[in-house]
Amino acid sequence: MDHETRTERYIDLLLTALDLEPGNKLAIRSEPAHRDFVLAVVQRAYQAGAAYVHVMANDPRIHKARVEYATSDSLSYVPGFLRDEYLSFTDGSWCLLSLVGPEYPDLLEKIDSGRNAIVGKAQAETLKPFREALQSDRFAWCVAAIPTEGWAGKIFGSGSGPDAVEQLWNIMVPILRLDSADPGSAWKEHAELLQARARLLTDRSIRELHFRSASTDLKVSLLEQSVWVGGGARKPSGRPFLPNVPTEEVFTTPRKNGTRGRAVITRPVMVLGRIVSGAWFEFVDGRVDAFGAEQGTDTLEKYFEIDPNARYLGEIALVDASSPVFESGTIFYNILYDENAACHMALGSSYPTCVRGGVDLSTDEYEKLGANRSTLHTDFMIGSTDLSVDARTYEDGSFQVMRDGRFVI
Repeated sequence: MDHETRTERYIDLLLTALDLEPGNKLAIRSEPAHRDFVLAVVQRAYQAGAAYVHVMANDPRIHKARVEYATSDSLSYVPGFLRDEYLSFTDGSWCLLSLVGPEYPDLLEKIDSGRNAIVGKAQAETLKPFREALQSDRFAWCVAAIPTEGWAGKIFGSGSGPDAVEQLWNIMVPILRLDSADPGSAWKEHAELLQARARLLTDRSIRELHFRSASTDLKVSLLEQSVWVGGGARKPSGRPFLPNVPTEEVFTTPRKNGTRGRAVITRPVMVLGRIVSGAWFEFVDGRVDAFGAEQGTDTLEKYFEIDPNARYLGEIALVDASSPVFESGTIFYNILYDENAACHMALGSSYPTCVRGGVDLSTDEYEKLGANRSTLHTDFMIGSTDLSVDARTYEDGSFQVMRDGRFVI
C-alpha cells in the first residue's frame, strides 16, 4: 500500500472513530514529529465540515528541561489557563484526537524521578475535572499512534531511520485493518463482536474473576453494578465513537477493596516516562501490599507516592490471544498497542461508564459504591498464552471465561 493511500485511509478511519460531525470542533494533541500527518488531518477535518481545529504539538524535551533545571519550589506550579483550556474541550462540541508515537522514547530514563513525579502530580490534579469528563464519555475522544523514527528504533533495536518507520507501518496496517477493502466496515464488524462479548459478560453478573497462569494467581472482585464495555463508547447524544484505535479489549470496573493474590506483568510498561519491566504486584484487600520489578522498582515507588489510590485497581480487561496486536509478535513499548495484545489491569482511576448509573453519581456516591477514584490510571499487562480466567457469579454459579489466553464463551 502506498504512503498516500495509507494516510488517507487512516485519517478517514480516525475521523469516523471520532464521529466528527459538520460544525464540530477538533483538538489534536501530538508531538512535532507528527506534523505532516497532523496537517493532513487538519485539511481533511475542515473538508469534512469541522468548524475549528486546534493543534497542541508538545515537544517532550520542553518537559525534560523543566524537570532538570526549574527551581524545586516551582515544580508544582500549573497555570490556570491550562485547566481552562482542557475543560473547554468537554462541552460536547469538541472532539479530541490524541496522537502518540514518541520521537524520543527514552528521553526521561535518566531524569530525577522524584522531581518528575512532582510535576506529574500537579498536572494530574489540575486536569482531574477534564480526565473525569473523558472517562465519563462526555465528549468524543480517540487515541491513535503514528510511527516515528525514534519509536521504530526502540521497537526494532535497529536505530532510527525511514526503513524502520516503514517496517513499523507494515506491522500496524493489518492491526488497523487498513488493508481491508473497507476499513470502516471492518471496524464496525469488529466492534459488534466486542460489544456482544461485553453484553454476554454483563448478563452473567460476575462476582469474581480468577486469573491463573504459571506466574499469576489473582482474584478480582467486581461490583454488582459492574458493566462490561467494549467496541466503542457513546457520546451524550447517543452517537457511537471509538476511544482507541486499535481496540481489542472488553473491560469493566472492579471493586476497590476486592483484589487479592499475585500478578506478574508480561509486557514492559512506561510509567512516569520510564520503562518498568518484569514487575509483580501482591494485593491484600484490594491494595498493592508488595511489589517489585526487574527494572523500575524505584519508578513504581514514585508512582504510588503521587496518589495512595493508585495502589488499587480501577480497571480489569480481557483480550483474546488471537488479537492481531499479539499475533504481530511485537512489543511496542506503547500502552495503546501493548494493552490490546493481552489481558490487563489498571492501577488507579476507574471508568464510571463501567458502573451501572455511575456517570450520574456524585464523587461520594461513586466511592461509597466501592469503585476507585484516583488522579492516575496506568495499565499493566498480565495476559499470556497459558492464562486461564474463571468466573463466579452473583447467582453462585461459575463458568470458564478464557483458557490458554483465548475466550471460551
